[in-house]
Amino acid sequence: MTANITMEKIRIIEYDPSYAGAVAEMWNRSNESWGGGTNQRTEDTVRREMEISSNLHVFLAVDGKEVVGFCSFAHYRHDEGALYVPLLNVRPDYHGYKVGRNLILNAVRKTIEAGWPRLDLFTWAGNTKAVPMYKKCGFFWEKNESYVHLMNFIPTVLQTEALAPYFEKLDWYADSTRELPIQPDGRRERGFDFLDYTWQKGELSLRAEFEKTGRGLTALNTPDYEISTEIDDHDLVFGSAYKIRYSIKNCSASELSIEINGQNDKNIRFSLSVARNLAPGETVIVEGDFELDPIREEQNDKKTHPVVRSKWVIGGKQAEFRIGVSPKFPVQMKLVLPTRELSLGLPAELYLNMENHFTSEAEFSFNLPDDDFLRWDDQKVCFKVPAKSKASVSIPFTLNAYGLYSQDVEVTAVPIGMKAVSFTGKLSVLMKGRYGRFGGQEGDQWIAVNGAFSLHLNKIDNAMWIEYPGSSHNFWLNYPKLGKPFAEEFSKKLAKEVKIYSEGESQVLEAIYESDEFPGLEIKTVAKLFANGIAEFHHEICNTSSEALHENVYVLTNFGFFGKRLILPYQGHYVDMGDSYSSDPSHWDSAQITENWLFCKEENVTCGIFWDPSLKLLRPEYPLGLEHNLGHILSGDVVRTKAIVFALNTFTQWSDFRSFARKQRKSVTPVLDDHLELRLGGGNPFAPGALKAELIERKMIPLAGIFELYVQNGSDSEQVAAKIELDGEQDSRTAGFELAPEELGLPAQSESVQKIRIVYVGEDRVQERSGLWSPQTESATVACRVEEGPAGAVHTVSNGVLSISAAPAFGNVVHSLMYNGKEWLDSSYPEATPRSWWNPWLGGLGVSIPGMGGFSRQEELRTAAWVERIDIHGNVWKGLRITTSIEKQELNRGITIHQHYLMLPGVPVLCVMHSVTNRTGLVLPQYSLSEDNYFKPSPVFSEGWMEFPEQGKFLLGKMEANIDTKGIMRMGAVSRTDLLHIVNNYPNQKASAYVNNKVFNQGVNYHLPLLNDETAWSQPTFLIMGEATLNLEDVSGLLKLTFASNTEEKETTNADH
Repeated sequence: MTANITMEKIRIIEYDPSYAGAVAEMWNRSNESWGGGTNQRTEDTVRREMEISSNLHVFLAVDGKEVVGFCSFAHYRHDEGALYVPLLNVRPDYHGYKVGRNLILNAVRKTIEAGWPRLDLFTWAGNTKAVPMYKKCGFFWEKNESYVHLMNFIPTVLQTEALAPYFEKLDWYADSTRELPIQPDGRRERGFDFLDYTWQKGELSLRAEFEKTGRGLTALNTPDYEISTEIDDHDLVFGSAYKIRYSIKNCSASELSIEINGQNDKNIRFSLSVARNLAPGETVIVEGDFELDPIREEQNDKKTHPVVRSKWVIGGKQAEFRIGVSPKFPVQMKLVLPTRELSLGLPAELYLNMENHFTSEAEFSFNLPDDDFLRWDDQKVCFKVPAKSKASVSIPFTLNAYGLYSQDVEVTAVPIGMKAVSFTGKLSVLMKGRYGRFGGQEGDQWIAVNGAFSLHLNKIDNAMWIEYPGSSHNFWLNYPKLGKPFAEEFSKKLAKEVKIYSEGESQVLEAIYESDEFPGLEIKTVAKLFANGIAEFHHEICNTSSEALHENVYVLTNFGFFGKRLILPYQGHYVDMGDSYSSDPSHWDSAQITENWLFCKEENVTCGIFWDPSLKLLRPEYPLGLEHNLGHILSGDVVRTKAIVFALNTFTQWSDFRSFARKQRKSVTPVLDDHLELRLGGGNPFAPGALKAELIERKMIPLAGIFELYVQNGSDSEQVAAKIELDGEQDSRTAGFELAPEELGLPAQSESVQKIRIVYVGEDRVQERSGLWSPQTESATVACRVEEGPAGAVHTVSNGVLSISAAPAFGNVVHSLMYNGKEWLDSSYPEATPRSWWNPWLGGLGVSIPGMGGFSRQEELRTAAWVERIDIHGNVWKGLRITTSIEKQELNRGITIHQHYLMLPGVPVLCVMHSVTNRTGLVLPQYSLSEDNYFKPSPVFSEGWMEFPEQGKFLLGKMEANIDTKGIMRMGAVSRTDLLHIVNNYPNQKASAYVNNKVFNQGVNYHLPLLNDETAWSQPTFLIMGEATLNLEDVSGLLKLTFASNTEEKETTNADH
């Protein structure tokens, strides 16, 4: 395919939904142009994004049925007077075929047709392919330290009547002669940045000069005349008159008539009116005065400045000249605090930073107005600042209460050699503590404070956010959008009115805006901030017109919610996104968020957001969004959107926030799923037979790369068991192996725990996952028997690798746990004895009954029975149930406790779970039951040790300590190779270990609220035996194991069970 043929085939069309799939394919094949990555879009995500877009048009470059280029076209939301290209993309295999150029030229043409003077876009400094193309198409790269912003004034050039005759001969694109360096454009003179277009065709040359801040024409060089504009300085102190000079030269052989009429603009008054006829070759200077009226705020450097504007008639043809100036206060002043922590009643100081804008040294003086919440040491402030220089002075004060100081001050300025000038300035500073409710305006923000939290509204772009000392987070609420189509007008519109007031326990901030895009509609943004870090946001839309609206009104609420570790209700799971890379919204599909909340947990902050369940989460461009259909609004009616609620540092656990958002509580916190999950045995780590290992990718990233599986049997060295290569073109989200024991290098009937580890070398990162696999041994059984012992009948359960024994007459404990012929429990069996702090002490695996001492417990009836329970995977667990029926002790009479100790055939895992039945006649909302287990990893107590992830290893026999555990602990002894791991369902239960020189105790506390005549079950705790060292990640699959029905339990009295 030749370049010419390809270019001829490529057409530019406007997007319609039938192209959504082709657009998705274009983006998926363009990742390398956007810094790499493996992000994937679908036809559905593109269609949804385009449905709520605020673009005026989207242009596509198509080659047959393929979309090879994309150019969106919208109003510029950061400034006045411009249209905008939000996004331009060309598929990498079509680079070099001028697809991007043709899309941009199409956007320039559309701008001209729409009558707009300018077209803007953003790019990045390293975009070396596109920047020369942009410049060739008429864009200037403005000098700016913050970003790469380009402005195109070709629409102004071609809309200027005085230039039309020249462009009958010149082609503005083909005949351009300006240089195209990959750097910011312009030349700096007297504080102005000037930008030059030049054209040449044969003997015809043309130059048009624009000034950056005024976004307008300042000079023309044509074959017939030369005109230039000059002001002495770009930065001008308001309150004075200044000169502007126009230099006009007649380069033609005929008389040239000129008319100039000054125009007012913002705070500039310019009333020049001149008419002149210039002889051939004559040059004249036209001078005028313009008045620069006071301003209330400093000029924003990123927006169009006030301009000295004049309308011209040049030889009977019209033009407009405009040059921007930056109005300045005589002195720029800002109060700053050297520290955020302020104490009431103690002397403190803040600083006044100043910049003198006069061209000579000046003395400034003013009095600081009083405020109820602070006291100035000296209200009079007086200082001198050299010409065009900066300085700071200290201002001592004492704070009586927390507040926001915001006052107008009457400043007198006395510049050397000039008359005194008086003006009104504004000083503001936020003095926030841990309590108090107040608010006001500070600089370019409105702030409402409630306690340690503050709500901020940026006046420039109308974004809102919450702050809390020491916490950083990535939540913000964007300006609202009215539609459809959705308009960007409130991105740059100042609020008509802002109110801050107290209401109940909240501090309320209201901002009212009038719509130009939808005449007659007024929108009020309402934010309520509570002292616990909760903020509620909604909008109220009022139809102020005299007629009902005939079409439905929509509001799009946009917000950003990013973080280093998001937890999402996703695809029917609760997914831990793990890190900031996986948490990026480009990696997950908003349509697959299955509940109405998002949560973020980081090192120093937690935050969450939720919305009404009737709303659907959307992803318009980069932030997230919610669409509200408000229907037809009658004249005078006010309609309110459903609220969005954000919580900052209010909830430490995602499950508690979910309960708040859903207005319902789960009694058990679900185990989080991984965004990249290793699933063994279909989720059943005890599935018999071959190993089924599956890798599941939940993000919008296809599996592509190398997938390796490693197996470690006990303490043996890890071995590579399998390896496959995954093709990303298949767009698969799952991959896996099915391997027989012999393929894994294991005996056919292995009776140990295998640690499975996978390494996934994807296109974007290397990730590892691990899990526990211990298949049931099909030839083994769980055997139960009863024998007489020194303390009565002994009930023993064995599965071929481990065994437990209990004697109900001795106590409600399992007094023996044997693995590989070695005992792991510490017990006084067959007689209760004193030990350390306890009397009587039984040891073993037992429970602590609230409000019941050891002597009372020994007096109650205890029985044992064989029992079996079936888990959600169909595994049949068999074992022993010890029942304590309390009838004698008054406090617990009517309570029955069932302790369950269960096994699977040939699996070195003991499952421990308990149930409590309440027949006391009372409701017991705070009832709790604790496991009370005593271990002895070696016959010699001091040889033992216990270890906790992130806390280290502790030796037994010398120390006394009580240590909380978070889901897993392990123990062993210097004389043994086997380990015992105890795994509990953290954070649903609190587990801990106590050790002194006599005992090693471990327990798990279960909160079991009980109604009368109700039975409550604990979640299972697992004791895992073997040589493999396990971590919390290895046992995550085990923690998801639950039992199908807590009401179904099969009991048998047959000892041959």
